[in-house]
Amino acid sequence: MNNTRRQIVTAAGAAATLGPWVHGSANAQAHKGPIVIGAAQPATGVFSFAGVAMNQGLGDIVAWRNARGGVMKRELRYVWEDSGFKLTRAIETPSPTGMTIIEGKPA
Repeated sequence: MNNTRRQIVTAAGAAATLGPWVHGSANAQAHKGPIVIGAAQPATGVFSFAGVAMNQGLGDIVAWRNARGGVMKRELRYVWEDSGFKLTRAIETPSPTGMTIIEGKPA
């Protein structure tokens, strides 16, 4: 995969991941402080090539969004942990906000 195509794929993945946060929600309006986005990506292991690219893409889109005023005037903060492409390690990764996330909803 050439470098330009990789950048496009990475940017598209980041846009798809962050899409719901770009326009905000009623829940986001009630809170103050940064919006924390956490991920357990495989920066090491068999799929590290994908995890490294995803982390770079997510970091870039967060920086881009923050340079334009964030989301609803709130800064985004991207926090990631290396899952090593191991499910148990990804599950054990603590939430950056202290919340437990199950099926995309705070527990």
